[in-house]
Amino acid sequence: MPKTFVYKLHDEYVLWPEQRSHADVRHLKATTDPHVWAAGYQGNPTADGVAIFSRNWWIPYLDEQSKQRIDPNARYDPSDTKYYYSCLERYIAFDTATKDNAENDWTAYAVIDLLPDYRCLLRSVGRDKIKGAYMDKHIQSIAAKFNADNKLRGVYVEDASSGTIALQTLYDIAPEWLTKILFNYSHGGKDKKQRARRITPFCANGMVLLPEQSDLIPWYHDFTKELFDFPLARHDDMVDAFVMAVTVVEKYLSDGMVKNGKVSQHHPSVSNHVKSRRESRR
Repeated sequence: MPKTFVYKLHDEYVLWPEQRSHADVRHLKATTDPHVWAAGYQGNPTADGVAIFSRNWWIPYLDEQSKQRIDPNARYDPSDTKYYYSCLERYIAFDTATKDNAENDWTAYAVIDLLPDYRCLLRSVGRDKIKGAYMDKHIQSIAAKFNADNKLRGVYVEDASSGTIALQTLYDIAPEWLTKILFNYSHGGKDKKQRARRITPFCANGMVLLPEQSDLIPWYHDFTKELFDFPLARHDDMVDAFVMAVTVVEKYLSDGMVKNGKVSQHHPSVSNHVKSRRESRR
């Protein structure tokens, strides 16, 4: 019988310290998808259709054991300009539509800013029905909008259908500043839920900041509903783009989890995706 509960934690104590130390188990928990941790290591499986992204990772909640209010400190005030001025680098990911008709998917994008403390914040998301013939112009327009401060370092476009055609066009006609930071993005054959679960350790450990609800964030309600309903949401285009963007910077976030003391070593699944995607460009 498999040793399912070898690393089980109970009231912050390891039940089998001879097998793994407390530090090792804490590291394992921090770098494991929370659903996998609950089912595989805590004997508390959940239904496969359960929401992948938990509200508790970003919204203050009441801890059932301590009865204390827990603030995950993973929100930022969109009216506080210090967050925007402190941005080190910026990346945009595009999840492109597959068909040119009224019922086609949305084309969505997500903009991620890297912060000096090795965290990142979601600066913007958006979606629209864009016909394939106008996809290159749409990508160039969004990239220019978020490069006013010359901090944009990567524009990643889904390497599929209309995205592939748009990339080929942009490499031929786009200005040099854009072609230098334009890359194709491949999902590597993984489905939406697998890709989403890859970034959950960063979200669950406060490495990905979302904005507080504000009139300055018109996309807030649509995005958070889609995020917290995923994978059962009617639409998931913005979540797909969000997952793409966070995956692009996961090496930076992994370094942050080490430097901020959340884990003792790097996220085991992290590799330098930025480098590999640059090598596969065009």
